[in-house]
Amino acid sequence: MGRSKKLRRKVLLISVFLMIFLVAYGDFMGIEVQAEQKQETMELVKPMEESQTVELQEKPGAEENSEGDAFEPETLQIISDAFLESYGKKYRPAQIYQYGTARYELQSLEQIKKEIPQKEQVVEETVQYTAVEQAEQLPETYHAWVKDQDTGVETEAELPVKDAEFTNWRWMDGFSLPITVQQYDAEVYYLGDQVVRAKEGDPFAAYGKEMLKLAGLSPKYYKITSTRWEGEPWLGEDGYWYRKAEAEGEKYVADCEVIYGDVVMLPAETGYAWKAVYKKMPEITMDQTGSSEEEQKEMMEESFWKELIRQILKITIFLFPVLLLLLLLLLLIHRKTCQKNHSSLH
Repeated sequence: MGRSKKLRRKVLLISVFLMIFLVAYGDFMGIEVQAEQKQETMELVKPMEESQTVELQEKPGAEENSEGDAFEPETLQIISDAFLESYGKKYRPAQIYQYGTARYELQSLEQIKKEIPQKEQVVEETVQYTAVEQAEQLPETYHAWVKDQDTGVETEAELPVKDAEFTNWRWMDGFSLPITVQQYDAEVYYLGDQVVRAKEGDPFAAYGKEMLKLAGLSPKYYKITSTRWEGEPWLGEDGYWYRKAEAEGEKYVADCEVIYGDVVMLPAETGYAWKAVYKKMPEITMDQTGSSEEEQKEMMEESFWKELIRQILKITIFLFPVLLLLLLLLLLIHRKTCQKNHSSLH
């Protein structure tokens, strides 16, 4: 019985010691890890680049102190470019503003009225025309609504032709030419200076080029393949008989791409602007050694490996006493079991 009590006391003392060790070491680890995490967080904060912070259109002029350094005031007031009310989100100031080497945080923001000044804008419009024939007159101007992409202001403009390109030349059907014959009851007719004789079925098929010339059309772009009488003859007020005829054929056409463009003056208009007030943020010096980026990278890698080795050693030191105590506990239990077995044999 005495030995059993002593064994239980030893096991109890070992358990209490193990619990105290684990609690104390856990607190130490927690405090150390928190401190390390805080330090790492501070190292990850880097100065914001100028391209990431300069989002406003107007900047205050830099002043210099007596030593020649740029003056960095405690507060800044920034007024954006003018815009239409619906474009307010596009011009909304950034939360952080970079001025020189200092960073400023937005404190207040309000929308004020501001005139949108007139300005010039280069405008071009491309129009596609299909199956354009030689006698066809394309529009010399193009009516367009010009929109200022920055402010949203719209104005009307007449754009002249800047360039035209013809492609895909081809012959196609669909050409027709109306003809009116005077003195239909005569046996012969004058076609310009030429005397011709008409036929009943296809009256003027043999005189296609002459008819194109009288109509002011070039044979390079038009062909007359057939002619026919249209309707019945009628007696005119001048006492002559008339009859209509029609010539049909082909026309040489092309697709045309026309570019219209000009410099358009966008008128002035009343708009809005953002008025922002910024306050200078406390400076955080991250690297005062003046080392280069490569040196900082090498230092970070070296620090990483050192930290890894330190953590491995820390875990090893932590597990060693735990394993030792567990081993002692198992030895005591084994010894107790052996004693019981020995007593039962006797």
